[in-house]
Amino acid sequence: MANLVIFRHAESIYGNKRYAGVVDIPLSNAGILQASALSEYARNFSPDIVYTSKLVRTTETALMMLRAMDKTVVRVGVGDLDSMINTSGFLPFVELSELNERNYGVLQNKTKDQVLEIYSPKQIQEWRRGFNGMPPEGENFCSVIERTNEFIKKYIFPYIDVHNILIVAHQNTMRAFFYLLLNKLPHEIEKIEFRNCEGIEFTIVDGHVEKVNVLKDIGGTKYADLHRGVD
Repeated sequence: MANLVIFRHAESIYGNKRYAGVVDIPLSNAGILQASALSEYARNFSPDIVYTSKLVRTTETALMMLRAMDKTVVRVGVGDLDSMINTSGFLPFVELSELNERNYGVLQNKTKDQVLEIYSPKQIQEWRRGFNGMPPEGENFCSVIERTNEFIKKYIFPYIDVHNILIVAHQNTMRAFFYLLLNKLPHEIEKIEFRNCEGIEFTIVDGHVEKVNVLKDIGGTKYADLHRGVD
């Protein structure tokens, strides 16, 4: 039996002002502090595998979290994952596009106010939290669920029986994990949101979630609530 822990990345330079989506932006100064505050939790959790998206705000968050580890963090491709897991003193760190944030199409790089000048609040909410709503040139939540489900099959279930896994991802990929692993209904997930540096801890036994715990204010990151980012 092992645990799966998923954190949302720390605050990016867009903060709560602009839609980021798949725009590859780094952490803000506040975000660096937020991520650093999670390092003691990560050391105590002692992951055997770390996954992030391909976007730098998740990799930066994870690397800041892993500063206190007593293992050497090594970025590897999926082809080297199995051998690296079994190499003493090393912690494999894998970046995968399946964990990327949802593509928000034409909304990306725009501020919330700019988007409200073009689209109605009802339309925006349908795009942000509905399952099938898709911004122009963007991606719907169903697509995020599909790629997250493939990720779980390939990179979680083959390892979770004996290895602790840490993931740093995004708002919508976290919502997809919550939906899939807890067998939620669509209407139950529409109002679920995760703030920067909030996490979920799953205890998984024989492919089933035995326990789930929402992680908030870890390491003194309460001020993360003041920097709530757009997706």
